[in-house]
Amino acid sequence: MRTSLAVRAAQANTEAASAGRTEAMVAMIPQLSLTARYTRLSPITPPVLNLGGTSSASATPPLCVDTNGAVVLGSRSAGGALMCPTGAGAIPTSAPTTSSPGFSFPVILDNILLNATVTVPLSDIPFRLARVYEAAGLTVQARRLDELSSRAQAAADALRQRMHAGEAEPIALGESLDGELRVPGSARELIERAISARPELLSLDRQTRALSANVAATRAGMYPSVSGSFSFDYSNPNQRYVPQAEEFNATWSAMIQAQWSPTGAFAASAASSRLSAQRAALVAQLAQLREGTEIEVRSVWISAQTANAAIESARRQVVSAEESYRVRRERFLAGSAVSSDLTDAELDLLRARLALVNANVDLRESLARLRRAVGEREPE
Repeated sequence: MRTSLAVRAAQANTEAASAGRTEAMVAMIPQLSLTARYTRLSPITPPVLNLGGTSSASATPPLCVDTNGAVVLGSRSAGGALMCPTGAGAIPTSAPTTSSPGFSFPVILDNILLNATVTVPLSDIPFRLARVYEAAGLTVQARRLDELSSRAQAAADALRQRMHAGEAEPIALGESLDGELRVPGSARELIERAISARPELLSLDRQTRALSANVAATRAGMYPSVSGSFSFDYSNPNQRYVPQAEEFNATWSAMIQAQWSPTGAFAASAASSRLSAQRAALVAQLAQLREGTEIEVRSVWISAQTANAAIESARRQVVSAEESYRVRRERFLAGSAVSSDLTDAELDLLRARLALVNANVDLRESLARLRRAVGEREPE
């Protein structure tokens, strides 16, 4: 079985299904991302904000004062002269205009960022990801059942090869024919056991349930999804601090987002219809296989009952043949019967005993077929 390609393929399918289930489980865990970043900026000439006098008239803000003493905004002519609104004039100065260095913005060339973000798919976990995980788990069970069937077939092929038996030649285990065997009395109970234990039925059932979970997960894409995220920044400089300073500062942000795509909803609807059709095909196949299993179990059960009745009939024939042989032997010893009569009685006794052996063989064959039909595994 270790070298069987079918078994190796089944094992690979089982491992792939297990990996898919692990992937689905990880998708339900809140996603944590960590970022460490260093940025070096090129040097620039910082802008200067003049709050006092300026070195040129055009750089002075066009401010005027009205009769009430309020400061209003004026304008400048093409030559740079101050033009004030009606009823306002230029702001008087008590000192000659001088050049002022003003306020210079700081220039920070080094940027260091440490960020941690946690994202939780709030709506996807119960409506999509949980269904995907359930489907992956059912797929794993189906693949394991397929692997079990492949192992059984590989073991049977290996046994046929060792025994040099043909494909159509039945294989049976040698055992004593003297022991009493119990024949199951209820066909309905056997059918229920077969439906719940046959590997091929269980595999199709798991595949059907997996497709049902996939359909539910796909339909979740037709509705809006809600996600939440929390971000923590510890950076130098921190963009949210004004004015910026060359020092580390911590900030955080929380967000809840609802997202829906009309085109994505149409695509999810089409995918859901496709999966539903595949599920319907599997359901029909499963129902057909269940009907075939019921017919097989009932037929084998009838064969076992017939063989069991044949054993009782053969035993009575053996008793009758033994009594006939005893009587004819006594008559032969008494001289009232010829040797041919005794020979016929011996032949009838031998035939009765062979019929009993054949009936026992038929019963054991029927019970073996019945165990196989109900999905029972032979003890190791």
